[in-house]
Amino acid sequence: MSEYYLSNADQIAEHLAQADEAVALGDYERARTEYRAALTLAEAAGDETALADAMRGLGTVAQLEGHYKDALRLLRGALALERRLERPRHLALLLNRLGATAYAAGEYEEARNAFSEAIKTAEALRDPALLGEAVLGMGFVAQAEHDLEEAERWYAESLRLARESDDQQTIARALHQLGNAAFLQGKLDEAETWYRESRTLEEEIGNRQGAAASLYQLGILAQMENDPERARDYYREALETFEELGDRHGIASVLHQLGTLAQDEGDLETAAQLLEQSRTIKEEIGDQRGLATTLHQLGRLAAGRGEYDKAESLLTQSAKLAEALGDRAGILHSRHELATLAQAVGKDDVAEAIYHENLRGYESLGDQRGLAITLARLGDLHFRRGENEAAVAYLIKAFTLLGALSEREQSALVHLVAALFARLGRERVEQWLQELADRDDDVAFLLNSDYWRNIADFLDTLAQREKLVQQVRHVLHLRDHGTDAQRHHLAQDLHALAEQHAQEESVLADFYRTLAHLLEGHDAQQEIANLPPALRDVILDVLHDAP
Repeated sequence: MSEYYLSNADQIAEHLAQADEAVALGDYERARTEYRAALTLAEAAGDETALADAMRGLGTVAQLEGHYKDALRLLRGALALERRLERPRHLALLLNRLGATAYAAGEYEEARNAFSEAIKTAEALRDPALLGEAVLGMGFVAQAEHDLEEAERWYAESLRLARESDDQQTIARALHQLGNAAFLQGKLDEAETWYRESRTLEEEIGNRQGAAASLYQLGILAQMENDPERARDYYREALETFEELGDRHGIASVLHQLGTLAQDEGDLETAAQLLEQSRTIKEEIGDQRGLATTLHQLGRLAAGRGEYDKAESLLTQSAKLAEALGDRAGILHSRHELATLAQAVGKDDVAEAIYHENLRGYESLGDQRGLAITLARLGDLHFRRGENEAAVAYLIKAFTLLGALSEREQSALVHLVAALFARLGRERVEQWLQELADRDDDVAFLLNSDYWRNIADFLDTLAQREKLVQQVRHVLHLRDHGTDAQRHHLAQDLHALAEQHAQEESVLADFYRTLAHLLEGHDAQQEIANLPPALRDVILDVLHDAP
Protein backbone atom coordinates (compact mmCIF):
# COMPACT_ATOMS: atom_id res chain seq x y z
CA MET A 1 0.00 0.00 0.00
CA SER A 2 1.50 3.36 -0.98
CA GLU A 3 2.47 6.16 1.37
CA TYR A 4 0.14 8.44 -0.65
CA TYR A 5 -2.80 6.09 -0.05
CA LEU A 6 -2.10 5.87 3.68
CA SER A 7 -1.99 9.67 3.86
CA ASN A 8 -5.31 9.86 2.04
CA ALA A 9 -6.81 7.23 4.34
CA ASP A 10 -5.86 9.26 7.40
CA GLN A 11 -7.35 12.42 5.89
CA ILE A 12 -10.54 10.61 4.94
CA ALA A 13 -10.90 9.19 8.45
CA GLU A 14 -10.39 12.66 9.93
CA HIS A 15 -13.01 14.24 7.63
CA LEU A 16 -15.53 11.50 8.42
CA ALA A 17 -14.93 11.87 12.18
CA GLN A 18 -15.35 15.64 11.99
CA ALA A 19 -18.51 15.24 9.92
CA ASP A 20 -20.04 12.74 12.35
CA GLU A 21 -19.32 15.12 15.22
CA ALA A 22 -20.94 18.02 13.33
CA VAL A 23 -24.09 15.94 12.73
CA ALA A 24 -24.32 15.15 16.44
CA LEU A 25 -24.07 18.89 17.18
CA GLY A 26 -26.68 19.78 14.56
CA ASP A 27 -24.12 21.71 12.44
CA TYR A 28 -25.28 20.32 9.11
CA GLU A 29 -23.37 22.80 6.93
CA ARG A 30 -20.03 21.81 8.46
CA ALA A 31 -21.04 18.14 8.29
CA ARG A 32 -21.81 18.47 4.58
CA THR A 33 -18.45 20.14 3.91
CA GLU A 34 -16.54 17.40 5.76
CA TYR A 35 -18.44 14.54 4.10
CA ARG A 36 -17.86 16.07 0.66
CA ALA A 37 -14.15 16.36 1.36
CA ALA A 38 -14.08 12.70 2.39
CA LEU A 39 -16.07 11.76 -0.72
CA THR A 40 -13.65 13.55 -3.04
CA LEU A 41 -10.61 11.87 -1.47
CA ALA A 42 -12.32 8.46 -1.45
CA GLU A 43 -13.15 8.73 -5.15
CA ALA A 44 -9.58 9.69 -5.97
CA ALA A 45 -8.22 6.76 -3.96
CA GLY A 46 -10.81 4.25 -5.20
CA ASP A 47 -11.73 3.50 -1.57
CA GLU A 48 -15.26 2.03 -1.74
CA THR A 49 -15.50 1.66 2.04
CA ALA A 50 -14.88 5.37 2.66
CA LEU A 51 -17.03 6.24 -0.34
CA ALA A 52 -19.99 4.31 1.12
CA ASP A 53 -19.52 6.01 4.50
CA ALA A 54 -19.32 9.48 2.94
CA MET A 55 -22.41 8.91 0.80
CA ARG A 56 -24.33 7.58 3.79
CA GLY A 57 -23.29 10.68 5.76
CA LEU A 58 -24.33 13.08 3.00
CA GLY A 59 -27.63 11.23 2.66
CA THR A 60 -28.17 11.51 6.41
CA VAL A 61 -27.57 15.28 6.34
CA ALA A 62 -29.93 15.67 3.37
CA GLN A 63 -32.60 13.68 5.20
CA LEU A 64 -32.21 15.66 8.43
CA GLU A 65 -32.60 18.90 6.45
CA GLY A 66 -35.66 17.52 4.64
CA HIS A 67 -34.09 17.13 1.17
CA TYR A 68 -35.64 13.69 0.68
CA LYS A 69 -35.02 13.32 -3.05
CA ASP A 70 -31.29 13.99 -2.64
CA ALA A 71 -31.18 11.83 0.48
CA LEU A 72 -32.76 8.83 -1.25
CA ARG A 73 -30.38 9.14 -4.23
CA LEU A 74 -27.32 9.21 -1.95
CA LEU A 75 -28.49 6.45 0.38
CA ARG A 76 -29.44 4.14 -2.48
CA GLY A 77 -25.98 4.68 -3.94
CA ALA A 78 -24.37 3.93 -0.59
CA LEU A 79 -26.48 0.76 -0.27
CA ALA A 80 -25.26 -0.54 -3.64
CA LEU A 81 -21.67 -0.12 -2.42
CA GLU A 82 -22.38 -1.54 1.04
CA ARG A 83 -23.76 -4.78 -0.34
CA ARG A 84 -20.35 -5.45 -1.95
CA LEU A 85 -18.40 -4.64 1.21
CA GLU A 86 -19.96 -7.31 3.44
CA ARG A 87 -20.10 -5.14 6.59
CA PRO A 88 -23.35 -6.35 8.20
CA ARG A 89 -23.44 -3.74 10.97
CA HIS A 90 -22.88 -0.88 8.54
CA LEU A 91 -25.50 -2.45 6.27
CA ALA A 92 -28.08 -2.47 9.10
CA LEU A 93 -27.32 1.17 9.97
CA LEU A 94 -27.72 2.18 6.34
CA LEU A 95 -30.95 0.21 5.90
CA ASN A 96 -32.45 1.93 8.94
CA ARG A 97 -31.49 5.34 7.56
CA LEU A 98 -32.85 4.49 4.10
CA GLY A 99 -36.10 3.20 5.64
CA ALA A 100 -36.57 6.41 7.65
CA THR A 101 -35.91 8.55 4.58
CA ALA A 102 -38.22 6.54 2.32
CA TYR A 103 -40.93 6.78 4.99
CA ALA A 104 -40.52 10.57 5.21
CA ALA A 105 -40.72 10.82 1.41
CA GLY A 106 -43.91 8.73 1.33
CA GLU A 107 -42.19 5.71 -0.28
CA TYR A 108 -43.79 3.27 2.16
CA GLU A 109 -43.06 0.04 0.29
CA GLU A 110 -39.35 0.88 0.05
CA ALA A 111 -39.37 1.85 3.73
CA ARG A 112 -40.98 -1.45 4.76
CA ASN A 113 -38.48 -3.47 2.71
CA ALA A 114 -35.52 -1.57 4.17
CA PHE A 115 -36.69 -1.97 7.77
CA SER A 116 -37.53 -5.67 7.25
CA GLU A 117 -34.01 -6.35 5.95
CA ALA A 118 -32.55 -4.30 8.80
CA ILE A 119 -34.43 -6.44 11.33
CA LYS A 120 -33.05 -9.66 9.82
CA THR A 121 -29.52 -8.24 9.72
CA ALA A 122 -29.70 -6.93 13.31
CA GLU A 123 -31.10 -10.25 14.58
CA ALA A 124 -28.19 -12.10 12.91
CA LEU A 125 -25.80 -9.67 14.59
CA ARG A 126 -27.66 -10.00 17.92
CA ASP A 127 -27.54 -6.21 18.19
CA PRO A 128 -30.55 -4.99 20.25
CA ALA A 129 -29.86 -1.30 19.52
CA LEU A 130 -29.99 -1.75 15.75
CA LEU A 131 -32.95 -4.10 16.11
CA GLY A 132 -34.84 -1.58 18.27
CA GLU A 133 -34.36 1.14 15.65
CA ALA A 134 -35.55 -1.14 12.81
CA VAL A 135 -38.59 -2.24 14.82
CA LEU A 136 -39.38 1.43 15.48
CA GLY A 137 -39.24 2.00 11.73
CA MET A 138 -41.80 -0.73 11.09
CA GLY A 139 -44.06 1.21 13.45
CA PHE A 140 -43.59 4.30 11.26
CA VAL A 141 -44.80 2.37 8.21
CA ALA A 142 -47.78 0.87 10.05
CA GLN A 143 -48.74 4.35 11.29
CA ALA A 144 -48.40 5.84 7.79
CA GLU A 145 -50.78 3.15 6.55
CA HIS A 146 -53.11 3.91 9.50
CA ASP A 147 -52.84 0.57 11.28
CA LEU A 148 -52.46 2.32 14.61
CA GLU A 149 -52.76 -0.74 16.86
CA GLU A 150 -50.01 -2.44 14.85
CA ALA A 151 -47.90 0.72 15.05
CA GLU A 152 -48.37 0.85 18.81
CA ARG A 153 -47.17 -2.76 19.14
CA TRP A 154 -44.03 -2.03 17.10
CA TYR A 155 -43.30 1.10 19.18
CA ALA A 156 -43.75 -0.74 22.49
CA GLU A 157 -41.42 -3.52 21.30
CA SER A 158 -38.86 -0.94 20.19
CA LEU A 159 -39.04 0.72 23.61
CA ARG A 160 -38.47 -2.65 25.31
CA LEU A 161 -35.43 -3.45 23.14
CA ALA A 162 -33.97 0.06 23.55
CA ARG A 163 -34.27 -0.12 27.33
CA GLU A 164 -32.58 -3.52 27.32
CA SER A 165 -29.61 -2.05 25.45
CA ASP A 166 -29.78 1.31 27.30
CA ASP A 167 -30.11 3.08 23.92
CA GLN A 168 -31.29 6.46 25.19
CA GLN A 169 -31.85 7.97 21.75
CA THR A 170 -34.11 5.15 20.58
CA ILE A 171 -35.92 5.18 23.94
CA ALA A 172 -36.71 8.87 23.41
CA ARG A 173 -37.87 8.28 19.84
CA ALA A 174 -40.05 5.31 20.87
CA LEU A 175 -41.65 7.42 23.60
CA HIS A 176 -42.36 10.14 21.05
CA GLN A 177 -43.90 7.67 18.60
CA LEU A 178 -46.07 6.14 21.30
CA GLY A 179 -47.29 9.70 21.83
CA ASN A 180 -48.09 9.97 18.11
CA ALA A 181 -50.00 6.68 18.13
CA ALA A 182 -52.01 7.76 21.19
CA PHE A 183 -52.67 11.17 19.62
CA LEU A 184 -53.97 9.65 16.39
CA GLN A 185 -56.32 7.43 18.41
CA GLY A 186 -57.72 10.44 20.27
CA LYS A 187 -55.97 9.57 23.58
CA LEU A 188 -54.79 13.13 24.15
CA ASP A 189 -53.86 12.89 27.86
CA GLU A 190 -51.83 9.74 27.20
CA ALA A 191 -50.17 11.39 24.21
CA GLU A 192 -49.14 14.41 26.30
CA THR A 193 -47.54 12.13 28.90
CA TRP A 194 -45.47 10.33 26.23
CA TYR A 195 -44.40 13.59 24.55
CA ARG A 196 -43.28 15.18 27.83
CA GLU A 197 -41.31 12.09 28.80
CA SER A 198 -39.68 12.06 25.36
CA ARG A 199 -38.83 15.77 25.50
CA THR A 200 -37.24 15.43 28.92
CA LEU A 201 -35.03 12.56 27.78
CA GLU A 202 -34.09 14.29 24.50
CA GLU A 203 -32.95 17.34 26.45
CA GLU A 204 -30.96 15.16 28.84
CA ILE A 205 -29.05 13.48 26.00
CA GLY A 206 -28.57 16.76 24.10
CA ASN A 207 -30.74 15.93 21.07
CA ARG A 208 -32.15 19.37 20.26
CA GLN A 209 -33.94 18.20 17.13
CA GLY A 210 -35.81 15.49 19.05
CA ALA A 211 -36.72 17.90 21.84
CA ALA A 212 -38.05 20.38 19.26
CA ALA A 213 -40.13 17.63 17.65
CA SER A 214 -41.78 16.93 21.01
CA LEU A 215 -42.39 20.66 21.55
CA TYR A 216 -44.06 20.78 18.14
CA GLN A 217 -46.39 17.90 19.07
CA LEU A 218 -47.20 19.50 22.43
CA GLY A 219 -48.15 22.61 20.45
CA ILE A 220 -50.57 20.59 18.34
CA LEU A 221 -52.12 19.15 21.50
CA ALA A 222 -52.52 22.64 23.01
CA GLN A 223 -54.09 23.84 19.77
CA MET A 224 -56.57 20.94 19.80
CA GLU A 225 -57.39 21.77 23.43
CA ASN A 226 -58.24 25.34 22.35
CA ASP A 227 -55.27 26.96 24.10
CA PRO A 228 -53.78 29.07 21.27
CA GLU A 229 -51.29 31.02 23.37
CA ARG A 230 -49.72 27.90 24.84
CA ALA A 231 -49.68 26.32 21.36
CA ARG A 232 -47.95 29.39 19.89
CA ASP A 233 -45.30 29.34 22.62
CA TYR A 234 -44.50 25.69 21.89
CA TYR A 235 -44.39 26.32 18.13
CA ARG A 236 -42.11 29.35 18.42
CA GLU A 237 -39.68 27.53 20.67
CA ALA A 238 -39.61 24.57 18.28
CA LEU A 239 -39.20 26.88 15.25
CA GLU A 240 -36.25 28.67 16.85
CA THR A 241 -34.48 25.34 17.35
CA PHE A 242 -35.23 24.05 13.85
CA GLU A 243 -33.94 27.33 12.34
CA GLU A 244 -30.72 27.14 14.35
CA LEU A 245 -30.24 23.54 13.19
CA GLY A 246 -31.10 24.31 9.56
CA ASP A 247 -33.82 21.64 9.66
CA ARG A 248 -36.03 22.73 6.76
CA HIS A 249 -38.53 19.91 7.27
CA GLY A 250 -39.03 21.02 10.86
CA ILE A 251 -39.28 24.68 9.82
CA ALA A 252 -41.92 23.88 7.19
CA SER A 253 -43.92 21.78 9.65
CA VAL A 254 -44.02 24.54 12.29
CA LEU A 255 -44.88 27.23 9.73
CA HIS A 256 -47.80 25.05 8.62
CA GLN A 257 -49.13 24.75 12.17
CA LEU A 258 -48.66 28.45 12.88
CA GLY A 259 -50.71 29.02 9.72
CA THR A 260 -53.52 26.79 10.95
CA LEU A 261 -53.41 28.58 14.31
CA ALA A 262 -53.79 31.98 12.61
CA GLN A 263 -56.64 30.51 10.56
CA ASP A 264 -58.36 29.28 13.73
CA GLU A 265 -58.13 32.82 15.13
CA GLY A 266 -59.60 34.37 11.98
CA ASP A 267 -56.36 36.05 10.80
CA LEU A 268 -56.64 34.72 7.27
CA GLU A 269 -53.98 36.98 5.74
CA THR A 270 -51.30 35.80 8.17
CA ALA A 271 -52.50 32.22 7.76
CA ALA A 272 -52.10 32.41 3.98
CA GLN A 273 -48.58 33.85 4.25
CA LEU A 274 -47.40 31.17 6.69
CA LEU A 275 -48.96 28.31 4.73
CA GLU A 276 -47.47 29.54 1.45
CA GLN A 277 -44.02 29.71 3.10
CA SER A 278 -44.49 26.13 4.28
CA ARG A 279 -45.65 25.06 0.82
CA THR A 280 -42.59 26.60 -0.88
CA ILE A 281 -40.13 24.83 1.44
CA LYS A 282 -41.89 21.49 1.03
CA GLU A 283 -41.82 21.82 -2.75
CA GLU A 284 -38.10 22.65 -2.65
CA ILE A 285 -37.12 19.72 -0.44
CA GLY A 286 -39.39 17.18 -2.13
CA ASP A 287 -41.60 16.53 0.90
CA GLN A 288 -44.61 15.21 -1.01
CA ARG A 289 -46.51 14.02 2.04
CA GLY A 290 -46.10 17.35 3.79
CA LEU A 291 -46.99 19.21 0.60
CA ALA A 292 -50.27 17.30 0.33
CA THR A 293 -51.11 18.38 3.90
CA THR A 294 -50.35 22.05 3.23
CA LEU A 295 -52.27 22.09 -0.07
CA HIS A 296 -55.21 20.64 1.88
CA GLN A 297 -55.00 23.44 4.45
CA LEU A 298 -54.67 26.13 1.76
CA GLY A 299 -57.81 24.66 0.18
CA ARG A 300 -59.68 25.01 3.47
CA LEU A 301 -58.43 28.58 3.78
CA ALA A 302 -59.60 29.46 0.26
CA ALA A 303 -63.02 27.96 1.03
CA GLY A 304 -63.23 30.07 4.18
CA ARG A 305 -62.60 33.16 2.06
CA GLY A 306 -65.33 32.18 -0.38
CA GLU A 307 -62.80 31.39 -3.14
CA TYR A 308 -64.51 28.14 -4.04
CA ASP A 309 -62.87 27.45 -7.41
CA LYS A 310 -59.41 27.95 -5.92
CA ALA A 311 -60.34 25.78 -2.94
CA GLU A 312 -61.54 22.97 -5.19
CA SER A 313 -58.31 23.09 -7.23
CA LEU A 314 -56.08 22.97 -4.14
CA LEU A 315 -58.05 20.18 -2.48
CA THR A 316 -58.05 18.14 -5.68
CA GLN A 317 -54.26 18.56 -5.95
CA SER A 318 -53.92 17.41 -2.34
CA ALA A 319 -56.12 14.35 -2.94
CA LYS A 320 -54.11 13.39 -6.06
CA LEU A 321 -50.81 13.67 -4.17
CA ALA A 322 -52.21 11.58 -1.32
CA GLU A 323 -53.38 8.97 -3.82
CA ALA A 324 -49.93 8.86 -5.47
CA LEU A 325 -48.37 8.32 -2.03
CA GLY A 326 -50.84 5.59 -1.11
CA ASP A 327 -51.99 7.80 1.79
CA ARG A 328 -55.55 6.56 2.30
CA ALA A 329 -56.26 8.90 5.21
CA GLY A 330 -54.95 11.87 3.24
CA ILE A 331 -57.31 11.02 0.38
CA LEU A 332 -60.24 10.83 2.81
CA HIS A 333 -59.37 14.14 4.49
CA SER A 334 -59.20 15.99 1.16
CA ARG A 335 -62.44 14.39 -0.01
CA HIS A 336 -64.08 15.44 3.27
CA GLU A 337 -63.15 19.06 2.58
CA LEU A 338 -64.41 18.74 -1.00
CA ALA A 339 -67.73 17.54 0.46
CA THR A 340 -67.82 20.50 2.86
CA LEU A 341 -67.12 22.77 -0.10
CA ALA A 342 -69.94 21.18 -2.12
CA GLN A 343 -72.28 21.74 0.84
CA ALA A 344 -71.24 25.39 1.05
CA VAL A 345 -72.24 26.01 -2.57
CA GLY A 346 -75.57 24.20 -2.20
CA LYS A 347 -74.59 20.83 -3.71
CA ASP A 348 -75.93 18.79 -0.79
CA ASP A 349 -76.39 15.61 -2.82
CA VAL A 350 -72.73 15.65 -3.90
CA ALA A 351 -71.63 16.30 -0.32
CA GLU A 352 -73.81 13.51 1.07
CA ALA A 353 -72.45 10.98 -1.45
CA ILE A 354 -68.84 11.85 -0.52
CA TYR A 355 -69.57 11.66 3.22
CA HIS A 356 -71.08 8.17 2.82
CA GLU A 357 -68.09 7.00 0.77
CA ASN A 358 -65.75 8.43 3.42
CA LEU A 359 -67.63 6.60 6.19
CA ARG A 360 -66.69 3.31 4.52
CA GLY A 361 -63.10 4.49 4.17
CA TYR A 362 -62.75 5.55 7.81
CA GLU A 363 -64.33 2.30 8.96
CA SER A 364 -61.76 0.30 6.96
CA LEU A 365 -58.94 2.33 8.55
CA GLY A 366 -60.40 2.13 12.06
CA ASP A 367 -60.20 5.93 12.24
CA GLN A 368 -62.61 6.80 15.06
CA ARG A 369 -62.09 10.55 14.79
CA GLY A 370 -62.74 10.51 11.04
CA LEU A 371 -65.90 8.50 11.61
CA ALA A 372 -67.14 10.85 14.32
CA ILE A 373 -66.54 14.01 12.26
CA THR A 374 -68.18 12.53 9.15
CA LEU A 375 -71.22 11.33 11.11
CA ALA A 376 -71.52 14.80 12.65
CA ARG A 377 -71.33 16.42 9.20
CA LEU A 378 -74.10 14.14 7.94
CA GLY A 379 -76.16 14.98 11.02
CA ASP A 380 -75.62 18.69 10.44
CA LEU A 381 -76.59 18.32 6.76
CA HIS A 382 -79.89 16.62 7.64
CA PHE A 383 -80.51 19.05 10.51
CA ARG A 384 -80.22 22.01 8.12
CA ARG A 385 -82.65 20.31 5.73
CA GLY A 386 -85.13 19.85 8.58
CA GLU A 387 -84.81 16.05 8.35
CA ASN A 388 -84.80 15.68 12.10
CA GLU A 389 -85.04 11.91 12.49
CA ALA A 390 -82.03 11.31 10.22
CA ALA A 391 -80.14 14.11 11.99
CA VAL A 392 -80.74 12.44 15.37
CA ALA A 393 -79.49 9.09 14.07
CA TYR A 394 -76.22 10.48 12.70
CA LEU A 395 -75.49 12.90 15.53
CA ILE A 396 -76.06 10.39 18.31
CA LYS A 397 -73.94 7.82 16.47
CA ALA A 398 -71.22 10.48 16.37
CA PHE A 399 -71.83 11.06 20.08
CA THR A 400 -70.87 7.46 20.84
CA LEU A 401 -67.38 8.34 19.48
CA LEU A 402 -67.08 11.60 21.44
CA GLY A 403 -63.80 10.55 23.09
CA ALA A 404 -62.00 10.49 19.71
CA LEU A 405 -62.65 14.22 19.17
CA SER A 406 -60.68 17.25 20.31
CA GLU A 407 -62.18 19.55 22.95
CA ARG A 408 -63.29 22.05 20.30
CA GLU A 409 -64.85 19.32 18.15
CA GLN A 410 -66.64 17.85 21.15
CA SER A 411 -68.06 21.28 22.01
CA ALA A 412 -69.35 21.77 18.45
CA LEU A 413 -71.04 18.35 18.47
CA VAL A 414 -72.61 18.90 21.90
CA HIS A 415 -74.07 22.25 20.79
CA LEU A 416 -75.45 20.69 17.62
CA VAL A 417 -77.22 17.96 19.61
CA ALA A 418 -78.45 20.62 22.04
CA ALA A 419 -79.95 22.49 19.07
CA LEU A 420 -81.88 19.31 18.24
CA PHE A 421 -83.14 19.19 21.83
CA ALA A 422 -84.19 22.83 21.47
CA ARG A 423 -86.00 22.18 18.18
CA LEU A 424 -87.67 18.86 19.05
CA GLY A 425 -87.65 18.48 22.82
CA ARG A 426 -85.84 15.81 24.78
CA GLU A 427 -88.78 13.42 24.82
CA ARG A 428 -89.07 13.26 21.02
CA VAL A 429 -85.29 12.88 20.57
CA GLU A 430 -85.16 10.02 23.06
CA GLN A 431 -88.15 8.33 21.41
CA TRP A 432 -86.24 8.21 18.11
CA LEU A 433 -83.12 7.06 19.94
CA GLN A 434 -84.96 4.14 21.51
CA GLU A 435 -86.03 3.05 18.03
CA LEU A 436 -82.44 3.43 16.81
CA ALA A 437 -81.10 1.49 19.81
CA ASP A 438 -83.05 -1.60 18.72
CA ARG A 439 -80.72 -1.93 15.73
CA ASP A 440 -77.52 -0.26 16.98
CA ASP A 441 -75.66 -1.68 19.99
CA ASP A 442 -73.54 1.45 20.47
CA VAL A 443 -76.63 3.66 20.80
CA ALA A 444 -78.31 1.10 23.09
CA PHE A 445 -75.25 1.11 25.37
CA LEU A 446 -75.18 4.92 25.41
CA LEU A 447 -78.87 5.25 26.28
CA ASN A 448 -78.64 2.73 29.13
CA SER A 449 -75.64 4.41 30.76
CA ASP A 450 -75.55 6.92 33.61
CA TYR A 451 -73.39 9.02 31.29
CA TRP A 452 -76.32 9.54 28.91
CA ARG A 453 -78.68 10.59 31.69
CA ASN A 454 -76.14 13.13 32.93
CA ILE A 455 -75.34 14.45 29.46
CA ALA A 456 -79.03 14.53 28.49
CA ASP A 457 -79.78 16.70 31.54
CA PHE A 458 -76.92 18.98 30.49
CA LEU A 459 -78.15 19.05 26.87
CA ASP A 460 -81.65 19.89 28.08
CA THR A 461 -80.26 22.85 30.03
CA LEU A 462 -78.14 23.89 27.06
CA ALA A 463 -81.18 23.57 24.81
CA GLN A 464 -83.09 25.96 27.08
CA ARG A 465 -80.19 28.38 26.78
CA GLU A 466 -80.31 28.04 22.98
CA LYS A 467 -84.00 29.00 23.07
CA LEU A 468 -83.29 32.01 25.29
CA VAL A 469 -80.45 33.12 22.98
CA GLN A 470 -82.82 32.98 20.00
CA GLN A 471 -85.40 35.03 21.91
CA VAL A 472 -82.81 37.72 22.77
CA ARG A 473 -81.69 37.86 19.14
CA HIS A 474 -85.29 38.26 18.02
CA VAL A 475 -85.86 41.08 20.51
CA LEU A 476 -82.74 42.94 19.36
CA HIS A 477 -83.63 42.45 15.70
CA LEU A 478 -87.11 43.93 16.16
CA ARG A 479 -85.76 46.73 18.36
CA ASP A 480 -83.39 47.80 15.57
CA HIS A 481 -85.31 46.81 12.42
CA GLY A 482 -88.93 46.09 13.29
CA THR A 483 -92.05 48.25 12.92
CA ASP A 484 -93.69 50.02 15.84
CA ALA A 485 -96.57 47.54 15.68
CA GLN A 486 -94.21 44.54 15.80
CA ARG A 487 -92.34 45.99 18.78
CA HIS A 488 -95.61 46.77 20.61
CA HIS A 489 -97.02 43.25 20.17
CA LEU A 490 -93.78 41.54 21.20
CA ALA A 491 -93.42 43.79 24.26
CA GLN A 492 -96.93 42.79 25.35
CA ASP A 493 -96.02 39.11 24.93
CA LEU A 494 -92.83 39.55 26.95
CA HIS A 495 -94.64 41.33 29.81
CA ALA A 496 -97.23 38.53 29.82
CA LEU A 497 -94.45 35.91 30.01
CA ALA A 498 -92.84 37.85 32.87
CA GLU A 499 -96.13 37.85 34.79
CA GLN A 500 -96.66 34.14 34.13
CA HIS A 501 -93.18 33.26 35.44
CA ALA A 502 -93.63 35.63 38.42
CA GLN A 503 -96.69 33.63 39.48
CA GLU A 504 -94.57 30.47 39.20
CA GLU A 505 -91.81 32.23 41.20
CA SER A 506 -89.41 31.57 38.33
CA VAL A 507 -86.18 33.53 37.81
CA LEU A 508 -87.25 33.87 34.17
CA ALA A 509 -89.71 36.59 35.25
CA ASP A 510 -86.95 39.19 35.56
CA PHE A 511 -85.34 37.90 32.36
CA TYR A 512 -88.46 38.50 30.23
CA ARG A 513 -89.18 41.84 31.95
CA THR A 514 -85.65 42.96 31.09
CA LEU A 515 -86.13 41.90 27.46
CA ALA A 516 -89.35 43.89 27.29
CA HIS A 517 -87.54 46.99 28.57
CA LEU A 518 -84.72 46.46 26.06
CA LEU A 519 -87.30 46.26 23.27
CA GLU A 520 -89.02 49.45 24.49
CA GLY A 521 -85.72 51.32 24.31
CA HIS A 522 -85.08 51.69 28.05
CA ASP A 523 -81.58 51.71 29.51
CA ALA A 524 -81.63 48.17 30.93
CA GLN A 525 -77.94 47.89 31.93
CA GLN A 526 -78.64 47.77 35.65
CA GLU A 527 -81.47 45.28 35.20
CA ILE A 528 -79.15 43.03 33.16
CA ALA A 529 -76.46 43.29 35.85
CA ASN A 530 -78.97 42.22 38.53
CA LEU A 531 -80.01 39.03 36.69
CA PRO A 532 -78.67 35.62 37.83
CA PRO A 533 -75.27 35.02 36.14
CA ALA A 534 -76.48 32.34 33.69
CA LEU A 535 -79.34 34.57 32.43
CA ARG A 536 -77.21 37.73 32.47
CA ASP A 537 -74.60 35.97 30.31
CA VAL A 538 -77.22 34.97 27.73
CA ILE A 539 -78.09 38.63 27.10
CA LEU A 540 -74.50 39.89 27.30
CA ASP A 541 -73.23 37.22 24.92
CA VAL A 542 -75.83 38.15 22.29
CA LEU A 543 -75.18 41.88 22.77
CA HIS A 544 -71.45 41.23 22.37
CA ASP A 545 -71.98 39.28 19.13
CA ALA A 546 -74.45 41.77 17.67
CA PRO A 547 -73.06 43.89 14.79
